[in-house]
Amino acid sequence: KKSNSWDHSKLRSSLTHSTMKLKRFLLRFYPPGITIEYEKNDRSIHTKDLDLLNLTPTTNIDTLADQLIFEEPLLSKGNRKPQIK
Repeated sequence: KKSNSWDHSKLRSSLTHSTMKLKRFLLRFYPPGITIEYEKNDRSIHTKDLDLLNLTPTTNIDTLADQLIFEEPLLSKGNRKPQIK
């Protein structure tokens, strides 16, 4: 199992108790990753980094997008796949 800098179960649990709104995606080229900027219900802005350290030129982008949407609650609201790709 690969290690992540954040815990999915804790984040999913916290999302059930508060409202968060995705604001924007920021791309990081090295090391590869995505930063998600979101707004909490108290209007405070926060960011979360999603590392994509195993990204290669042959990575299947559709599969990666599906995985990110499945694992990240902020991305699973609505149809974000076109934005992620």
